[in-house]
Amino acid sequence: MSNGQLVGVTIAPLLAHVAALAVFWLHHHDARPIRVLIGLVAACVLAYLATHPGLSAGGVDWAVLGLGLVEAAVLVAAILYRRSPIAGFAAWTAFAGHFAISLCAVAFALLFRINRLF
Repeated sequence: MSNGQLVGVTIAPLLAHVAALAVFWLHHHDARPIRVLIGLVAACVLAYLATHPGLSAGGVDWAVLGLGLVEAAVLVAAILYRRSPIAGFAAWTAFAGHFAISLCAVAFALLFRINRLF
């Protein structure tokens, strides 16, 4: 993977977050794009963790377990968004967290040049 590909891979989720926020503002505060995006991100992270059991080989990796539990809670919050104000708050908090992580990934990809990726 080249640096250009890394930048592209990191910019795509950031643009998805910006687009979801723009649709939210333009469509009279309809939160469906936010719910879909955080649900999709959470489902992808959980699918990755489920298909790579070697991440916790040799005992319990508490960071991986914590990530899985947080993303499971995000998925539940995305599903229950309209039914509970706590779920709505959790969904917006998750969106902000995912947005911040995407922004950090883009900053890393743009500021650091790596000679060999894979």
